[in-house]
Amino acid sequence: MLKDLSAPGAVWQRVLLLLGPLTLQVILFKVIKYAVLNREGAQALSRAELVTTLFVENAPLPLLLSGLAFCVLALFFMRHPGSTPALFPLFFAIVVGSGAVLDQVLAYDLPWLSVEFFEVIRQDLLFFGILTLVFLGWLGYGRGRWRSTGVVVLHGFVLVCMLLSSMEFGYFVLTGSLADVYLLRYSLGNVGNLSFAMSHELSGDKLIFMVVPFVVVLLPVVIERFRRRERPARSYGIKAVWAPVLLLWLVPHAALSPVAAPIAGNTFVDWTAEWFREPAWESAALERSDRSGRLVFDTAHLRLAGTADTRRWNVVMVIMESARARSLTPYNAALQTTPFLDSLARQGLMVEQMYAVVPHTNKALVPLLCGIFPHLSQDDDPRLPGVCLPRLLHPMGYATAFFTPAKLSFEKKDRLLENMGFEGRFGDASFDPSGFSKVNYFGREDRIMLRPSLAWVDARHREGQPFFLTYLTLASHHPYGLPRGMKPGPFAGPETDENAYLNTLAYTDAFLRDLYAGFAERGLLESTLFIIVGDHGEAFGEHGRRFHSAVVWDEGLHVPALLLNPVLFPEPGRITGVRQQIDLLPTLAQVLGMRLEGGWLPGVSLLEPVPNDRKLYHAGWIENQSMALREGNRKVVYHYRRKAMEAYDLSTDPLERRTLIAGYTPAQREALELELLLWRKRVNDVYEAGDE
Repeated sequence: MLKDLSAPGAVWQRVLLLLGPLTLQVILFKVIKYAVLNREGAQALSRAELVTTLFVENAPLPLLLSGLAFCVLALFFMRHPGSTPALFPLFFAIVVGSGAVLDQVLAYDLPWLSVEFFEVIRQDLLFFGILTLVFLGWLGYGRGRWRSTGVVVLHGFVLVCMLLSSMEFGYFVLTGSLADVYLLRYSLGNVGNLSFAMSHELSGDKLIFMVVPFVVVLLPVVIERFRRRERPARSYGIKAVWAPVLLLWLVPHAALSPVAAPIAGNTFVDWTAEWFREPAWESAALERSDRSGRLVFDTAHLRLAGTADTRRWNVVMVIMESARARSLTPYNAALQTTPFLDSLARQGLMVEQMYAVVPHTNKALVPLLCGIFPHLSQDDDPRLPGVCLPRLLHPMGYATAFFTPAKLSFEKKDRLLENMGFEGRFGDASFDPSGFSKVNYFGREDRIMLRPSLAWVDARHREGQPFFLTYLTLASHHPYGLPRGMKPGPFAGPETDENAYLNTLAYTDAFLRDLYAGFAERGLLESTLFIIVGDHGEAFGEHGRRFHSAVVWDEGLHVPALLLNPVLFPEPGRITGVRQQIDLLPTLAQVLGMRLEGGWLPGVSLLEPVPNDRKLYHAGWIENQSMALREGNRKVVYHYRRKAMEAYDLSTDPLERRTLIAGYTPAQREALELELLLWRKRVNDVYEAGDE
């Protein structure tokens, strides 16, 4: 049935019934992304919430419009199969009309039918226009096996593209970030890692709409069967398509302005070009600019040496998952999420401005535990070019262990911890799950760690051995689940992601209280240094993005940090200045009275002052998305030229809502771009030196 193309108009019907809905879907998705990505200021948050309501909580509206369009066209084809060439303008009218409706419903204020609108969609129109010609020629003039192959390729191409387009748009709606070739490559190479996370997002209504592409590719078969009962209709011939295709291509080109269009989301044209385009961080110009051979750190032979002041304190580092400072009570007294953490902050040293390097857990573990920048690449390579705290402390007689309720196999965390030198590595599979609920797709509630970890502490205490113990909590990771039967807590208002997140922070605070009580019962508080710190923050659309991996604004980078010991720090205090996770390792060496030898670190002890204009570098985990540079109160956000650079004065605009980039000259912007790319290159050169 798929090969029956002998009737007049059959080639037209098959090609346009397949490529028409695909074209419509891609363009609608693109203009919606364009509208979201080009909003600024406070409006971005409210409209992002509106988009989430329409496309996540209710239904994917563009898919519904596509489905309606091809159903109407199917009925038209059944009655008038020979009139298919005239349907190109109809498709275009549907796109424009649907866009106008969306413009009114969502208040996007898009300049429909203007130069800017054509600039946004012209590449897609040209791309699918050329594809239409290719398949019309292939199926119209091909014979035998050549034609059969063309039919299979056409159906398969449309199915794959519609599925990819739907998933890419779903990813954008969910995270606020654009998917691209780099993310596609990572996803294809890490299907096992991502499958359980993706399965959580595929709810029943979304699965229903994922069936639409399969319906589209079967539609021509149904029409052919119906058409056999109808009388033959006149065929206009393949040449008739040239007029509408050229019209749709030439009109926007004739009206184009020389100004580059604002970012509008990826197209299949962009994806194809990215396979071959040299990324900004590998350009020959960047190589020529980096002639200094300067290293950003050198810790391959780092070691700790004892001194007359060496004290073998126990060390417990608690890494709070997805803990943004502004949502915690010590940093925001108006939110009573973490009252116990607030009480600890009033007893110890609280770091006012601690920042992540990369807002992604495995990447954050490297600066936290190794004192160096992580590999700035979207990979799971667990190799490390330096010596981390567990290996540094082992010669000093320390036992080491890492506890987390999460799956250690995810992103090769088990191998990363092994390379860091942890003797004990305990994850989801290490604990008895009886009585402990799953809180998300990574694992169970944090309290599952309490009894096993305290038993480990008891064994070390009996042996008189000091220990370095690290906890990584889990409950506050998306999708922000609480243990079964636990009431929502203090934030029981509207069922939003942010309220759910705040409630998981309250649960994490309760876990901290129980953990601290366990050490108090054992009389270990005075001999144990507690370090409580966040791995990264969390975003809820403040800058159009959600979650954390691509968020380089303060909601994704500013994390809590606290040093606590009643003997070492008998008086509470605040640590001022701009600090970063790389500062913890030199801090710990200083507190323990040990000397670092055999290398040098990029961080500065938290107990030492830092200059007011200290520079901090940040990078998103998702490649080719965003980087940031902070110098004192000045901060710039760089988007690899996919979107305009941003600049903020954090002294007057701490929430980063008013970009000042218009005040920067082109030369200044280029200098900032070069500085960020050079930092990225120099960090990665250290990691990749062993591959040469």
